[in-house]
Amino acid sequence: AEEVSTEVIQSTTSSLNETCAFETVENMAIEAKDFVVESASSLILKVGELVRQLMSLIKSGDNSANNSTVAESTPKITKKKSKKVLESEELDPRLTLTRGKMDDSSDLRDQPGVVSRFFSSLEIKYQYYLDRLTPFTAVRWLINLVFNALFVARMVYLQGFYIVTYALYIYYLNLFLLFLTPSIDPQLMDDDDDGPVLPSKGNDEFRPFMRRLPEFKFWHSSLKACLFAIACTFFEFFNVPVFWPILVLYFIILFCLTMKRQIMHMIKYRYIPFTVGKPKMAGKEDSGKVVMG
Repeated sequence: AEEVSTEVIQSTTSSLNETCAFETVENMAIEAKDFVVESASSLILKVGELVRQLMSLIKSGDNSANNSTVAESTPKITKKKSKKVLESEELDPRLTLTRGKMDDSSDLRDQPGVVSRFFSSLEIKYQYYLDRLTPFTAVRWLINLVFNALFVARMVYLQGFYIVTYALYIYYLNLFLLFLTPSIDPQLMDDDDDGPVLPSKGNDEFRPFMRRLPEFKFWHSSLKACLFAIACTFFEFFNVPVFWPILVLYFIILFCLTMKRQIMHMIKYRYIPFTVGKPKMAGKEDSGKVVMG
């Protein structure tokens, strides 16, 4: 009897557990169903509102397009508008909002970006200071010498970057040769008698020496090259190991050969690459006696 009662108790407890599990599952399913239904209904409502807003925007756009076509098709009226029409246009908030949006969009299109404005302001300031330095030749070349001294001091301190130094002074030599050569090569003007000729006599008309590379551009290019060479000394990639006396010897030989060729060119075509000054016309001396009244 005790065994039968224990079996009955176990069967009843298992049945109760099963019913509780089924009830919890049913409750969870009902709650999930309610949640899904509520979320779906809210989504449907939101989609409906969005569709209504889109339809209203489309209708307003069509109305504005129709109004613009009607305004274009109607002829211009030269009569003055009445005060009521002017007041209605001034008090209409929609017109002011649309005009403000159109003005803002046009302003945003016309305005340059922040980066372009920054670089343009830097360029303007840089050109301003260059224009201020243009008449001061001695000051400009003194600045160039200071930067060259800084570069040489840094090279000696680091005991390297000999390739950078060699390239810099080869570039200087090229600029110097362009500075010494005339803008029109006399060798090309031998066959052409109508072209301009350099003055070869004292009685000829004074013509200043026109260089292929002007002095200001010579200074500007050399200064930029020096600054670039100083910047290269901060990167170990440019510090190529080389036997520097060979570079010095090669540079001296190249300088002597190029200057010899340039001097021979000056002697052949009889020109001097420097303009000392324009000759001034002086009148005859007055040797007559001064009569005191």
